[in-house]
Amino acid sequence: MAFLGLGWNDLPGTTGFLPDPSRRIEEELQTLTASGSRVEAKAFTEAIATTLPYLDGGALFEEACDTALTRPPKGQLSRVLSQAIRALQENEILRCEMEGDAKESIGLFPDPLSSTNAFSHVERLPSASHV
Repeated sequence: MAFLGLGWNDLPGTTGFLPDPSRRIEEELQTLTASGSRVEAKAFTEAIATTLPYLDGGALFEEACDTALTRPPKGQLSRVLSQAIRALQENEILRCEMEGDAKESIGLFPDPLSSTNAFSHVERLPSASHV
């Protein structure tokens, strides 16, 4: 899983696997959206679900949720995808924006240390790829 860019198993002071698909999402960003472009949050998460089916909304994710009989609240992303999006924002790969007049927004899993709790649009920043 770490080799595929879905997390880490070699962080100092940790035991086990720490899921973090931010690197894998970053690899797919060039196919999801053009550099410097803005995309509505719903379209962005749907593209992620199509390209990475093991994340929120994807076929494998939905099958796992049905099997486990649990899923994130409606309109909110899972903890794993929320943290990945926040990591991409912190690394200046993405910018999540919340417009006051937006018809729809997507909530992130609550994190009291983050100022980003929902977004209506995502902008892929024109920066060098870290991948």
